[in-house]
Amino acid sequence: MTTTATTICIKCAKDDFLRRYINENGISRGKCSLCQESNSRKFINIDEKTRIKDILKSLVRYHYSELDYNPRWGGDRIERLLSVENPIIDHTRIKLGEEDKETEEAVYPFLEDFAWPPYADDPDKGVSLYYGRDSTGRGLFLYPISDSPSEYLSWLEDELQKKNFYKLEDRALKRISHCSHLISKKVSKGEIFYRARIGFDEKKWKSKAEHEGYQIVYFPYVNDKIGAPSPLNAGEGRLNRKGISFLYTASDIETAISEIRPHPSHIISTGKFKIKKNINIISLTHLDFYDFLLSDTLIDLYILLGNLNNRFSMPILPEETSRYLVSQFYAEIFRKIGFRGVEYKSSISSGTNFCFFEAEDLEYIENSAKVKRITQLNYSFTDAKFELEPEVAEEVSYFP
Repeated sequence: MTTTATTICIKCAKDDFLRRYINENGISRGKCSLCQESNSRKFINIDEKTRIKDILKSLVRYHYSELDYNPRWGGDRIERLLSVENPIIDHTRIKLGEEDKETEEAVYPFLEDFAWPPYADDPDKGVSLYYGRDSTGRGLFLYPISDSPSEYLSWLEDELQKKNFYKLEDRALKRISHCSHLISKKVSKGEIFYRARIGFDEKKWKSKAEHEGYQIVYFPYVNDKIGAPSPLNAGEGRLNRKGISFLYTASDIETAISEIRPHPSHIISTGKFKIKKNINIISLTHLDFYDFLLSDTLIDLYILLGNLNNRFSMPILPEETSRYLVSQFYAEIFRKIGFRGVEYKSSISSGTNFCFFEAEDLEYIENSAKVKRITQLNYSFTDAKFELEPEVAEEVSYFP
């Protein structure tokens, strides 16, 4: 085995983002420093001319907490993590050299090449492998990127309860403007969306002949009655402040009905709306980490946007409407940047939600109205990690 590992082949790459980068940027000739093979389809050199160093650092952080890979916090060394089953490289392909007694010794030169420098000099141009120090002392990346809460969003939620929103807008506008092209989505003229509303316009008894009996007939809400409310009648919503009228729709009828939280026996009016012209909206539902893995700044934005997607769809109790502050704040940020709406996931259906800031961008489709009766609700659940009492042990710690 060579003394310095500088190349990885696509066969040794296990992570999809890593394989994607090698496939797009790799060369067709080389020798992999991990498996020692030269017959792979693509290779990439780990040097200053490529961004592979930043990508590998990002992937360590994406899959692991710093508690896992920083010995200072009790974790394993990274070469140890990569020498056993792991989501980044295929450890079974690593070929030991004569001087290597264990796989992690063979991995170490490869690690040494991509892990240095461990901190980014410029957060806009590189990725830090370790958190390092800040004003509070030495910190750590407590969560993997894939599960990380946004510190900025938590701070913003507190600040919005103490300050007027417009005093916090400049910073948020700057952050989102930095990556708005990565989350922009075109909605084309003619695309159809669904809307539901509890209730109906009228209920009447109907009879066609004197001796055929009677039946109840419902007349659904149509046109403006199922569209966006007027600003005068617009109450506080997930994305809109009181007195601001947005049009909430969904990608399918099941999601539209689920989102209004009906009860069994409720009668529901539904209708279809279509886009009148091509518009651009923000989409939070298809965030691609591949677009964000080349700098600390972009990673922070990826975490923020993922958290926003969850906040936008999070069920809120009626007495907790103050928790709408963040989603309302960012809806206004997206609108000020120039977007006409936002797409976000549904927490109770497989479809997605669409909130359009300008109701006039859509038109009601005539004769699309239907009436549905809710017959039953279906709930699904999984076991959550829980403990009846905190574990008392020297090596065990709990964090908020």
